[in-house]
Amino acid sequence: MQARLYWGLLVLIVLAAAALRFDGLRWDDGSHPHPDERFLTMVASAVHSGTLTPTDRDESARQARLAACVAQFPDTRGVGGWFASQCSDFNPSNVGYAGYAYGQFPLALVRVAAEATAQLSGRSEYTQYGGIHVVGRAVSAVADLLTLLTVFLLGRLLWCRAVGVLAASFYAVAVLPIQSAHFWTVDSLATLFASLSVLYAVRLVRFGDRGDALALGAACALAAASKISLAPLAILLPLAAYLAPSHVVFSVRPDWLTRASIRLPAVLLGCAGAAITFRIASPYAFAGSSWYDIGLAQTFVDQIQESRRLASGIVDMPPNWQWLGRLPWLWAGQNLLVWGLGVALGLTAVAGVGRRGWRLLRATPIEKARAIPWLWLVGYFFWMGQQWVASMRYFLPIYPLLCLFAAAWLLPWWRAWRIADRGNGKVLAVRRAGWPAAISVVVLASTGGWALAVHSVHTRLHPYVAASNWIVRNVPAPISAQITTSQQASPLLNWPAAGDYGDGIAPRVAAMGIAPASGSITRLQVHAVEVIRADPTATIAARILDADGKPIAVTHPVQLLSMTPGPDARHGSLDLPLLAPLELTGGLPCYPY
Repeated sequence: MQARLYWGLLVLIVLAAAALRFDGLRWDDGSHPHPDERFLTMVASAVHSGTLTPTDRDESARQARLAACVAQFPDTRGVGGWFASQCSDFNPSNVGYAGYAYGQFPLALVRVAAEATAQLSGRSEYTQYGGIHVVGRAVSAVADLLTLLTVFLLGRLLWCRAVGVLAASFYAVAVLPIQSAHFWTVDSLATLFASLSVLYAVRLVRFGDRGDALALGAACALAAASKISLAPLAILLPLAAYLAPSHVVFSVRPDWLTRASIRLPAVLLGCAGAAITFRIASPYAFAGSSWYDIGLAQTFVDQIQESRRLASGIVDMPPNWQWLGRLPWLWAGQNLLVWGLGVALGLTAVAGVGRRGWRLLRATPIEKARAIPWLWLVGYFFWMGQQWVASMRYFLPIYPLLCLFAAAWLLPWWRAWRIADRGNGKVLAVRRAGWPAAISVVVLASTGGWALAVHSVHTRLHPYVAASNWIVRNVPAPISAQITTSQQASPLLNWPAAGDYGDGIAPRVAAMGIAPASGSITRLQVHAVEVIRADPTATIAARILDADGKPIAVTHPVQLLSMTPGPDARHGSLDLPLLAPLELTGGLPCYPY
């Protein structure tokens, strides 16, 4: 009965977490404000397109590479398979993005998911710049839900189901994971594989199963294939193997060489799993065109070195200026506690990490297993916290463990007080045990409120998008027309036209405007006109074209010198009446010409 209760609570937690993560995935109205997400969107829409665009600086080198690829893969016009580093259209360097420094695995996963979505829905936009970022955000949301389940499994494995459920509830309302799930970046996927690495390391320490060593190596490799800064996860493999039970009984204590030899097979198995998985998941880190080519590609080495230079602050460029005057660890910790988790959950997590760290000194078998997530959390924070670039999302891989230790402090505290007070009277027991229970409720409620407040950003039109829409509808562009609607509103239809016009000089590309509402227009207003050569007989007229280039409206010719003077003596405006009112449909484009 109790097990069913916990599983039922877990289902409700997952549903609540899914609502917070999937709701509002189109929050930016297609404006792509996040620079990293925008870059990932550009790359994801370019890979696996069936064409190659080598990034060699020298034209002769580009042509030579294309010729070599065509000679090697003539049936696909030079496009090679997954392992063909020089010819694969999955490799960003081969489609015009040599500076791609993120993991290859998330990029390929999102692209494949986008192609499947486009095929199932019949909408090609999901593989293009205007829609593939939505698929990437959905992948981030799914990855974060799987991370939540990993948190539950860790809590159940290291303490009990109740700790797992409480930790999962904390993670469900943690703010930064919710925010990251609304972006197409590699961080949510990287956090998932980092959490799985910790889970398999704990299982290895608890049970000593070599299958867990293999899974640990694979999870570490997938984390590194998602974000190379998570490569230090590999430290967990020898550490977990050292702490794992040997399942071998000795009459006397063996020497260190014997103990190492017993644990060596697990380490070697984990290394093999990591090597094979990384070779498959990140093929363009290697040179060559076959799976057995294991030499590192120079482009991969150069990208790592450049990323290290950027993270160290050596490179003097505007994005790095924001980190001036930031104190190592303190500034990152403040962001983590105040903004990423919220004050209540943040302080609880700190208390949990401190309490569990003190108890690790007991060195019991279960405390050895609990040492794995504690050491990774503390070690990763101290390593990343002293970096010059210390963005909040760089610390996302430790958020699941912070929620875990927060729950691992509160629930055992509550149970310990209940047990200690059983002999002191029921009333006293309820009072004392009520403190940790009340704190748990307050932490969960306050963090949930903080999560809902931040989540509301994703369910409403972003302020800068709303402001832009207001400007488009109310501030005249170089050419504008006032729409009369059935609701008695008067939004503007604007065209961003600019250039020099005259006898025989027409715009090379007609400017496009999209009607913001359905209604009719009777005239065009042309603003900021400057007359270069005055001619008393010169006239001006305009046509409006539809999406197929056919005229749908024409204005009366108006003498050029009849324009209304503007604030600047050299500039003025013209009013061009239409020969007949033009009915427009909201959302459809039209072109002045």
